[in-house]
Amino acid sequence: MPIPHMQKFEGPQNPGPSVRAAPPTSLQLMAAVLPPLFIGMVDQTIIATALPSMARELGSLDRMSLIVVAYLAATAISAPVYGRLGDAFGRRNMLALSLLMTIAGSLLCAIAPTFPMLVAARVVQGLGGGGIISLSYALVAQWTTLDERARYQGYLATIAMISSALGPPLGGTITALIGWRWIFALNIPIGLLAIVLIFRLPPRIKPRDAMAFDFVGLLLFATFTAALITVIERMKTGGLIDAINLLQLGFGALILAILFRQQSQANDPLFPPCLFRIPSVLLSNMLALAHGALYVSLLTFAPAFFALARGVDAQDLGLYMLPVTFGTGTGALITGRLIAATGRTTIFPVVGLAAVAILLAILCLKGRHFSNWEISMVFTAIYLFLGTTMAVVQLTVQAEVGSARLGIGTATTMVARSFGASAGTAAAGVMLAAALAGRELQAVDSTVVEQAFQAVFAAVAVFGLAAAMVAAAIPRRRLKIR
Repeated sequence: MPIPHMQKFEGPQNPGPSVRAAPPTSLQLMAAVLPPLFIGMVDQTIIATALPSMARELGSLDRMSLIVVAYLAATAISAPVYGRLGDAFGRRNMLALSLLMTIAGSLLCAIAPTFPMLVAARVVQGLGGGGIISLSYALVAQWTTLDERARYQGYLATIAMISSALGPPLGGTITALIGWRWIFALNIPIGLLAIVLIFRLPPRIKPRDAMAFDFVGLLLFATFTAALITVIERMKTGGLIDAINLLQLGFGALILAILFRQQSQANDPLFPPCLFRIPSVLLSNMLALAHGALYVSLLTFAPAFFALARGVDAQDLGLYMLPVTFGTGTGALITGRLIAATGRTTIFPVVGLAAVAILLAILCLKGRHFSNWEISMVFTAIYLFLGTTMAVVQLTVQAEVGSARLGIGTATTMVARSFGASAGTAAAGVMLAAALAGRELQAVDSTVVEQAFQAVFAAVAVFGLAAAMVAAAIPRRRLKIR
């Protein structure tokens, strides 16, 4: 049964009464979206290796996670806002606004004299960062047809994954050479260049529908996000089941239930419920959540495995992780090309995620006999297959929601991936702590530590297999490529 008020996108759009300017060239389009996409992805991971230096200078070592939590929460909250406003007022304009907010937040982070001011500045930076990634993808979708979009999504996913993987080594290098404040200052010239390039794109002129922004929905979503991320961060410190966590989870569940009801009754909801009544959209968001959990948890714990279980020093660690950096980008690029050539979509994450599960199982069963370079190659193959997923998620959602809702459709996948990344990393940390039975790493033999990591990889392998099953259940299995 067709969903009311929804328009499916199967190729070039019929703009009706809208007026569409001449489309940009491929070079113009990619030059405009790649700098903001780099900023959006690298900001999520670049700070990890700088946290110890921040703690030494500003104090508050026990609260350093707030720097990460503040950014994640602000990003998740603002992403759907930019998506809805971009659909209504122009994605080019909203992307420029999100970059200005990110630049302002980055400048405040770079000059923050105290820890509380740094956390507040990270909130400002996150409020800008929430729109950068989703609007970059939506802007490309706005100017391309499905057969073109499959190829572009491969390029975008390649840049996104490489940027994310480059974050920790880049942050460590900048911190060691010139100090952690320059990590944030790096965003300023790149962001200004991105704004100039964005406004070289032609505007897309269309009549604006009346829009009553859903402030109640935003407040409820922000409250739920804050509660969820707070619980996740507490889980990372080992407090899996305690009264405070249970209370916060119950509160979050209550707010989520209220949000569902409010969204179904709102005239112009923040998350249009009709989107999630489309099976392919709902399952694609579930797949994005699973991919975020797999990708970020492995990106976090693979270096920790080399350092803690194998005793690899910082210099050699960079060498072992270098092939991994390019694995996901290569997988995304190949997947985009295959989709453009064949029109098939879900087969790639089904095969890719199943391969991830198999490789992790091999690592668990035989990894102790592998050399460090052999393990590096296994992780590279894992990330190569992880690169098969996000382009399919984006293309599927964009094809289902229609051109009028590209912004909010893309934003939902970004929110799902962010939640998955936070939850997956926390769950992996809890499993590692449980495998070590509460013992300090320094007091445990490296063999025991390696066995603890193998238990984590085994659990992630099961999760990867479940993610492959979600991908297999997506009804839309191919795009109509000309």
